[in-house]
Amino acid sequence: MRVFKPVVLGVSALVIASFLIGLILDAIGVTLTLSAVFYLFLCFAQMLHSLEEYLTQFWVHIANVPLLTARTRFQDAKPAMDRSFFTLFNIVLNAVMLSFYWPISYGASWSWLFGLGMASVGVGNGVLHCSIAVRQRGYFSGCISATLTFAAGVLVFASLSVHT
Repeated sequence: MRVFKPVVLGVSALVIASFLIGLILDAIGVTLTLSAVFYLFLCFAQMLHSLEEYLTQFWVHIANVPLLTARTRFQDAKPAMDRSFFTLFNIVLNAVMLSFYWPISYGASWSWLFGLGMASVGVGNGVLHCSIAVRQRGYFSGCISATLTFAAGVLVFASLSVHT
């Protein structure tokens, strides 16, 4: 679970920062918008990614990645988290991501930072999963759908526009 504690705190901080920075930018007359269609694609890519990780038991396989779990090669690999935590985490993450679709589609000033943050997560997911698969010279849990989250994240970043 120690791998996901910073992620949970990071997503929580991103939601709060998104509201605060959006309000500040709104007060000075700057509006940033994202493509709602690309953000929705990111949401669905993340849902598929969560499903692939669940079906391939990501919470077990991540224990075999020493860099992420601080495990030496002499220790037995133990699951980094249990299935129930992993499932709950992904359900909440996907629900929060999807709930931001409507504010993003209406151009709410407080929603763009969260959208960019989730796009960063998508790009990072794609890079990390594929890097681990290359290093292990084979399939790693979630690497197929991680390419979709990478592509969707790049599209969200490309759709960013600034209005003053």
